[in-house]
Amino acid sequence: MAEALVENGSVVVISSSNQSRVQDTVERLKKAYPSASSNISGHACDLGDEATLEDNIKNLFEKVGQLDHVVYTAGDPLAMMELATINMEKMKKAGMVRFFAPLLIGKYAPKYLSAGPNSSITLTTGSVSERPRDNWSVIGSFATGLQGMCRGLALDLKPIRVNLVSPGAVDTELWRGMSEDQKKEM
Repeated sequence: MAEALVENGSVVVISSSNQSRVQDTVERLKKAYPSASSNISGHACDLGDEATLEDNIKNLFEKVGQLDHVVYTAGDPLAMMELATINMEKMKKAGMVRFFAPLLIGKYAPKYLSAGPNSSITLTTGSVSERPRDNWSVIGSFATGLQGMCRGLALDLKPIRVNLVSPGAVDTELWRGMSEDQKKEM
């Protein structure tokens, strides 16, 4: 996503929970696109801690400033668990990055997005929202919930556009350690 945006002349701000990963990505993009290096930056933002989630999102937007688009692709280790083992703590933890953070982004982004229909928020979900899998009830619930969230945000934030895409499995750190057969099932 970032590469495509840089290639099309956009100013790109990368964010992740890990500052070294942000810096590595920014440096890789700057090396690949030296003529666009002044248009590429990054900031760490932890979305996994309930106690700091809202403040972290507000602070990120304050650092970045005015925007035209927000593309939310954040993920964290998959919280597959048997139904008999779930509890409120595990469910909330599984939903922090997958559900609660995008909703709070919908709350705070409009203050920083250019007014009107040329601005957008794009959220991502996975195929589990349409195709349930064993031991994915918690994750599937949040993935499916993003569909309703997107429709609600589209109404609440109009004329800012809000979209939800399901790009399929993308080979990132999230999938490392999975066998090729497991990846094919995704």
